[in-house]
Amino acid sequence: IFTSIPQPLVAVPAYVFMEHFEPLLVVGLGFASGAMSFVAIMELIPDAYEKLPMEAAIAVTTLSFGVMTLIQWEAVNVI
Repeated sequence: IFTSIPQPLVAVPAYVFMEHFEPLLVVGLGFASGAMSFVAIMELIPDAYEKLPMEAAIAVTTLSFGVMTLIQWEAVNVI
């Protein structure tokens, strides 16, 4: 509860900050996407190979990427 107290106080300055630096938002989101992809490839997939049979890990990885691609494609078409 106490950690949520400053959120309303910082919301307006954060909004003003983001309005000012909106052109850099694409670069920041791209960097975050690359970081998450790196973590998935270097950490999560090797762990899956250790805990699952190779065929199951490949199938789940392929299905996951496919579902995320479909969600992204649908989101772009809706907007």
